[in-house]
Amino acid sequence: MAIIISRNEKKELINYLKERYSLEDFKFNFDFLRSGKEKVWIIPPEFNKINLDKMRIEFVGSYFGSYDDKYFRLSVEACQLIGPFAKKNFVELDEENLNKWIHGKNILEFNSINLTKGYVLIKNKKDFYGSGKFTGNIILNMLAKNRRIKD
Repeated sequence: MAIIISRNEKKELINYLKERYSLEDFKFNFDFLRSGKEKVWIIPPEFNKINLDKMRIEFVGSYFGSYDDKYFRLSVEACQLIGPFAKKNFVELDEENLNKWIHGKNILEFNSINLTKGYVLIKNKKDFYGSGKFTGNIILNMLAKNRRIKD
C-alpha cells in the first residue's frame, strides 16, 4: 500500500540528500509517497489533498529511489533531477569508464574529490547516468540490468 510520507520523514530525507550531495540551490517542491518499506516516489503537492484511505494505489508519480540500510539510493531519473545541483559525492567518468558503466561493470579507476562511502552520482559531461555505491576504493555498479547495454 502506498502512503504519503510524514512531514518528519520528508524533512529527514531532504536533509539527508542536501547533506549527502550538498544541494544548496535545489528546491524540493514535490511530496514523497512510499510503497512498502523501501521505494519512494515523487508526487505533486496537490496530490496530498486526495483522501487515499479507500483507494488501492499500486504506484503514482515518478520513482525517486529506495532506502538501503543506512543510505538512500536515487533512481536514474532522480539523479538526472538533482545531479546538476550536486556539489559533492558525484564522479565524472571519461568515455572509456562510461562505456564500462553502461555495460554493467564496476568502476575501479576514477578521479574525484569529496567522496564519502555510500551512493554517488555517475556523470559524464552534463549527463547523469544513475548512482553507484562507493565502498572506499571502487564504485559498485547499481544500474538496473534492464538499463544496461548488453554485450
